[in-house]
Amino acid sequence: MLVPMTTALITILFVIVVADYYWDCEWSWPDHLCFIGTFPIFGSFDANSYVFLILWCLGVTWFFFLIVNTGGQMVKQFGLRAPFRKAAVICVSVQERQETISSGYSRTLALRKKALGLVAKVFRGKDLPGGFLSLSGASSQTIPLKYDHTSKLWYVEFRCQRYVYDSDGDGFVQHDPSTSLRKGHAAFDTLLAEGGLRTKSPSPQGFKSVDEMYRSAGPNQIPFEVDSWSQALTEEFSTLFFLYQFSIYAVCVWFSYWHYTIIAMTIAIISGFFNTSVRLASQQSIKSMMEQQLTAHVLRDGQVVEIDANELVPGDIVKVQPGPVPCDLLLLRGAAVCDESTLTGESMPVQRLAPVEKLPDDPPGFRFAAKHSLVAGTSVLQVVDNETWALATHTGIHTQKGQLLLLILYPPKLVFKYDEQLSVAWQAAERSWRARRALKQELARPEVVFFLLIIYAFALVVKLMRVMYVRYAVQQKLPLTATWASGVFTCSCVLPTMLHIVLSVGQVISAKRLKEQTALELEKSCSIFCVVPKRIALAGKVRVACFDKTGTLTTSGLEFFGVHCVETEGSGGPARQLSCFGSQP
Repeated sequence: MLVPMTTALITILFVIVVADYYWDCEWSWPDHLCFIGTFPIFGSFDANSYVFLILWCLGVTWFFFLIVNTGGQMVKQFGLRAPFRKAAVICVSVQERQETISSGYSRTLALRKKALGLVAKVFRGKDLPGGFLSLSGASSQTIPLKYDHTSKLWYVEFRCQRYVYDSDGDGFVQHDPSTSLRKGHAAFDTLLAEGGLRTKSPSPQGFKSVDEMYRSAGPNQIPFEVDSWSQALTEEFSTLFFLYQFSIYAVCVWFSYWHYTIIAMTIAIISGFFNTSVRLASQQSIKSMMEQQLTAHVLRDGQVVEIDANELVPGDIVKVQPGPVPCDLLLLRGAAVCDESTLTGESMPVQRLAPVEKLPDDPPGFRFAAKHSLVAGTSVLQVVDNETWALATHTGIHTQKGQLLLLILYPPKLVFKYDEQLSVAWQAAERSWRARRALKQELARPEVVFFLLIIYAFALVVKLMRVMYVRYAVQQKLPLTATWASGVFTCSCVLPTMLHIVLSVGQVISAKRLKEQTALELEKSCSIFCVVPKRIALAGKVRVACFDKTGTLTTSGLEFFGVHCVETEGSGGPARQLSCFGSQP
């Protein structure tokens, strides 16, 4: 209750100060605009302005605290620590994967890593929030702690994966249901011969029962949930740029620029709702792709039964039939012809055979050779006979399709080399008192010199404007708060508040066009969904795109031979001349 009550109190005080500023104004817009009122509460502009300045500083600090503690850190700050078995939620901090777009080795990026390592040593990695200004390179999230009374397992579900509490290691480990199946290839054949898994009791080969496997592995589906509107809007507006944007708008509303602020805030709010709607639509489309309405024939308790594909568990003996593959399977008997174009891009059907030789007992990741495996997300075109059986090795998120979708749902963070160099240049200036020789080397770099010149120029402009504003305030007998408000307006000119809106709207429209035009060109048979529209801007960095099709069948790498140059006559005219550069066409 502390967070909403404090937020509401700050908002109410802001409304009171603004209402006092515009009291007794005649609102006739746009012919006669009202710029200042009678101040019935505080009595004068000076008192009202100082109250607003204090309230503005408190409000910006409070909302900054809320933003940097979004996603798990808020409960960590206000929640009470409890023993493991009495806790209701757990705060999980994950080290995010990061990919830097760079042409090669960058000394500035290496220095940044050293600087972040120094920060981690100062905070000793204990009290530094995971998402605090991305200093630790991690993100945090608060998730509920669950307990299964039947299997007596404590577990949490994070990013579509289940983690089980390990009492020996005193922590959570990723649950892999296939660990109970590592009994060798001969045990699989014996399981098939003896009628598959047992529903209530373990099988004679030592395999767990179906009920126990289902409790530990969960249903054969990817537990991806679409964000709610409240969660999506919170994530959309909980950014530092929106804090900067609305802090500028607060000053504009108070300092007689309410007519501009109404239009700007309306555009900002509509833009946020528009971005959120597109994002939720993409998530809903991906969720519909994950859902499967299939049935499967399995061998359980010595009988072939038809069940929902979501009820499959690792260890089930599945009868292979033409149609979509419900999970990752290992062929035990027979053969099948599969279409894997939807998953691997291979256009030609491939043949999968039951192994004749003895397979390894514990392959890496419990994934066997591709020639013996059927993968979820592909389709079976034909089976050799009506007695083709396979063993379910992975279900749900543990399938190859599920692992691929994880990369789509939670992609690594992409960072431009030029974005990282600014922080490195600033860190180099701060470390000057420690390593003067290193500073001289850094200052010799062109990008550092350019950055420092910008800083000096900005400081000079601020100094000149401060002198002018102070003189003007003294002449007009205005308080220093008027000078401060004018300085805030100057900051809004240097970094426009509408910059983020222009960029985000352009990216969202691009994502919408990508989806609609692709569906139109392919006769609405499929579409390209963009979960993170911000990545569309990265396409501007692409200069050359090389596509390789036959290399997937012959070699593992891409062999580049040359370029075909086509000269056209006019725009879209016929080719007049074709030339080839390179060793081979």
